[in-house]
Amino acid sequence: MEAFRKADIPVELDYFFLRTHDVEFEHSENFLKENLDTYDNIPLDLILAFNDDALNFLIKSDHPLAHRTPIVFSNVIIPVDTLEKYPLITGQLETIDYLQAYELGKQLFGEVDELQIVFGFQEEDFLLLDTAKTQLMNIPEYAFFRNFSRKTPEEAPVDTVRNPDTIARPLTIGFDLPTIWRHDQLFKYYKNNNPIHRFGIKARGEYIYINFLGYQLQPFIGVTNAYFVDEDFPAAMPHGVIGGYFNRVDRQVDKAVETSLRILKGEPVKSIPIDTGLRTPVFDWEVMQHWGISKSQLPQGSTIVNEPFLIKYKEEFIIGAIVTIMLLIFLLNYLIRISKIVYFKHNSLQKKLDEEQERMQIMINTISDFIVSIDCYGMIVSINPAARRLFGLKQDEEIQNKVHLCSLVKLSPRYKHDVFWLQKVIERSEETHKEELLPEGSLLELRDGTSLQISGVVRTLYINDTRIGTLLTFRDCTDKLRKEQFLEFSMVAGDVYTWQIDLKQKQITFHESFFVSNGIDRDIPNLSKEEFIDLLHPDDRERGDEELAKLLRDTSINKSKLQLRLRLPAGYIWFEFRITSLPGGVNDPDNVRLFGICLNIQKQKKAESDMQDVLEQAKESNRIKSEFLANMSHEIRTPLNAIVGFSSIINEVEEGEKGQFLELISKNCDMLLQTINDILDISRVESGYPFHYKVCYLKRFLSELWSEEQPLFEKTNVEFFLEIPEEECLMETDPFRLRQLLVQLIKNARNFTPEGSVTLGYHYKAGDRTVTIYVRDTGIGIAPEDREIAFERFYKLDQFTSGGGLGLSLCKEITRRFNGSIRITDGYHEKGTCVFVNLPVHQVQQ
Repeated sequence: MEAFRKADIPVELDYFFLRTHDVEFEHSENFLKENLDTYDNIPLDLILAFNDDALNFLIKSDHPLAHRTPIVFSNVIIPVDTLEKYPLITGQLETIDYLQAYELGKQLFGEVDELQIVFGFQEEDFLLLDTAKTQLMNIPEYAFFRNFSRKTPEEAPVDTVRNPDTIARPLTIGFDLPTIWRHDQLFKYYKNNNPIHRFGIKARGEYIYINFLGYQLQPFIGVTNAYFVDEDFPAAMPHGVIGGYFNRVDRQVDKAVETSLRILKGEPVKSIPIDTGLRTPVFDWEVMQHWGISKSQLPQGSTIVNEPFLIKYKEEFIIGAIVTIMLLIFLLNYLIRISKIVYFKHNSLQKKLDEEQERMQIMINTISDFIVSIDCYGMIVSINPAARRLFGLKQDEEIQNKVHLCSLVKLSPRYKHDVFWLQKVIERSEETHKEELLPEGSLLELRDGTSLQISGVVRTLYINDTRIGTLLTFRDCTDKLRKEQFLEFSMVAGDVYTWQIDLKQKQITFHESFFVSNGIDRDIPNLSKEEFIDLLHPDDRERGDEELAKLLRDTSINKSKLQLRLRLPAGYIWFEFRITSLPGGVNDPDNVRLFGICLNIQKQKKAESDMQDVLEQAKESNRIKSEFLANMSHEIRTPLNAIVGFSSIINEVEEGEKGQFLELISKNCDMLLQTINDILDISRVESGYPFHYKVCYLKRFLSELWSEEQPLFEKTNVEFFLEIPEEECLMETDPFRLRQLLVQLIKNARNFTPEGSVTLGYHYKAGDRTVTIYVRDTGIGIAPEDREIAFERFYKLDQFTSGGGLGLSLCKEITRRFNGSIRITDGYHEKGTCVFVNLPVHQVQQ
């Protein structure tokens, strides 16, 4: 699961364990089949098989799922030719190299006389036995063969494989172990043969030789895989195995997941060859110590588990200790030298500091300004004599760190009372690491009830970037401000305010009355250039920025005007900035000063805008009047010319043609009358002529209207249908205007439908707030781009058809008076048109 998670592949992994060593074969096989049966109707992408038993039982089960699902195996010793019969199987075989283990044993223990091959009793263990015999038979020193299987030491036969006289040091190889030996027989055999140099190679057989390997009668080297990570080696190989070459479980799993991902991404199983895993040397520290094996004897790149931390990093600890001691000695010598230098410098600096403090104290005591120093908690640390007198303190009164500044005075901005204002100013100074100005007119209230207006600065004090307190310096400016207030009152009354630009601070300063008069809650009257530009209307920002930059570049005396809109709580307000720019003089010509006044010209701009609107309305009214007269003269002149023309010649024609002429005269009279009626109706509706609302049963109303209009369709190729629901819709409306609206829509549909049908109907559900009445036809239709302008006056779809083009305009105006809406869409199958009229339903009691 962890390997799939690292690959960022979400999987649902089901797991079950086959017990094969201590249960009957049929039981395990049935258990596997029952589990596989549960996936008959569940999509299964992949099967992972770990170890021989898992793969063997899966293959031998002959379950359909094993034939159609890809299988990836690990830690398996089944022959490759057996697996090649199954095209959907691939994975990683376990490589068994007894020769490699034998060479490792000789490297660890030197030349040996006896080699024991340990294996188990399962089918794959016998495969290992054959592998061992095949690989070891060609060892040059192999002379004797002993098989202990179910034999006592006295009964175990010894066969000669090669003439021992031709070998310098003959080797005896024994296979299996005496599983039926008693405890005393084991010890007797190995104690008697103790002078013989021997070691064992352990394949599997974990369930047979637990006690025997645990006796540590001889060292063993592992040759088959075990499922372990480094820390779990003793748990996976607990039976006296000193180590060996292993394909560790993390590498097996990574390889299995890598192969699985290739299959899941669509790669055919046949194209993924069966391979072998990478084996690395791993050893157990505790067993190494038992047999006296040192780290230098191990192969290069070996991993040692259970090695004590101090032993594992012994060299690093020794080097680190030496380096640490040398650094401490060097540091001690350095500190001794520095302390001597610091001591002499400290005495010298302390003497100079005392002298400077004395001179500074004399200067502070003679200054008429008020100076107070407070700590981070607002307690007074020092105060000059002028401030003592102001606060009513005795000159010899001890107040250091005993009196809070706020217990003596209260400080507020000029135009409002704010007991927390001083704390806000101190916090701003702390954030910016700069001094904060106390604007002229800031109100200082003393504890005896008197007050005065002051100006000054607040600066936060730091030592080594650590805040130690705050310094307040201020002076009395009451008399000065009284003189300025006379001028200020007159300017504020005329919506005139002063302003200036501080180029060094890059700030724009307005007089405080500007913020107060315009309802802006601001503690300080300063704005950065960015804040000022942000206050401008979006359409004025670029122009305002350019004008300011232009004035700053010009070092000559310059006066100009600039009208801009500022964003205030009341909205965007027009101001006229009258600007004066002066150069800094000969010594500092680049220091241009900008200042002036700003006037509120919103009323003037509104008057200009109102006059412009009136002018535009007058122009529009004149245009509409001219257009109306032109259209009406055309619509009235057309039928009137026909009436006059035919009337003048009617007596000159034959008797048979007089009927036709009289019919044409009558038709044009009707057209003239209809045009005049439409003009009068639309004028009445637009002028607010009152509607007379009554209770209307819509179903009955439309039925009667359909009956009245039906005869007009009899002489045409158009059928007239009525679609109404079973439920009655009760609503309040003006029946006359509603009839006028629908008759006009029906008339339009009839006139522009050469053949087909016209349908009148409505949609309504009980409880709805609106009813939808529609008139649908199969006529020539209206293009989508013309559907909006169709409701404009004098709009005609076909200029050669009769009518004044006021019908739909009248319908839209009536719908508007009903507080409804009207729209045009396609008819059935995008043929013709359909006009929907949505009207509010005022629920009434029946």
